[in-house]
Amino acid sequence: MKTVLVTFAARPEEARALLAAARALADEPPLWWELTDDSCAEGYLAPLAGRAQAQGAEALLFPAGKAGLSAAAQLAARLGLPILTELTALTKDRAARAAYNANLTAWFALPARFVATVTVSAFAPAGGELPAAEAVGPQAEPWNELVERLPPAEDPLALAGAERVVACGKGAALKKNLPVYAELAQLLGAELGGTRPTAIDGDLPHSRLIGISGTLLHPKLCLALGASGAQAFAAGVQKSKLLIGVNNDPTAPLFRLCHAGVVADAAEFARALCDLLREQGNG
Repeated sequence: MKTVLVTFAARPEEARALLAAARALADEPPLWWELTDDSCAEGYLAPLAGRAQAQGAEALLFPAGKAGLSAAAQLAARLGLPILTELTALTKDRAARAAYNANLTAWFALPARFVATVTVSAFAPAGGELPAAEAVGPQAEPWNELVERLPPAEDPLALAGAERVVACGKGAALKKNLPVYAELAQLLGAELGGTRPTAIDGDLPHSRLIGISGTLLHPKLCLALGASGAQAFAAGVQKSKLLIGVNNDPTAPLFRLCHAGVVADAAEFARALCDLLREQGNG
């Protein structure tokens, strides 16, 4: 199967994860097309579609996420191909993704040709030499005009690469207690993330979502505050080297995942830990 990795400029870690997925999918070395930026997916439709048709691409793999999904979905529509999203495993003839609110892993047969987004953190980055990247720039079309370019509010990959993470669930009452959790993250040198309900409620941006439909973490420390431990969230934190859970419900599924657990109110625990860390910092 002729496979193509499609990434954005200056993101080699995504390319290595896609390369691992491509190696599981086919023996033939993949091509690598690197988009010069991720600001306007529509500008890449014509150049990508032209290359895919000219070179007989059978599988086009994009990194999952807002920019990758936007580009992949529009390219699939342009080429008339099926799109598969948020893949977490691949073989030569099958693919897997989470189903039923991440309570199941669904395996299904691959079509002959397809476009897919791949959950980057689900694949161990491939070693060895990356294929030579072919830079692909946007192409203006009559219906598409770039009016203004704004810098991203934050690094979209900050959470994925964090060594320490403070993960807040619905029970943390994030909107009410955001300052204390933000301070705790700062004192720990950690990134702040949350469960799906916190993203749905708008307490945190989607880039801060932890779980099967967000970022799958592998930090040295993850402090989970007020999370129930639902399967979708569990998939995002289960590879933490040290997972500490805090919940006021002693029967919460979270405690079955943790290396250490504390039965306490999440906000009260966070305030007390902030006080302790400030005292140590001043000592």
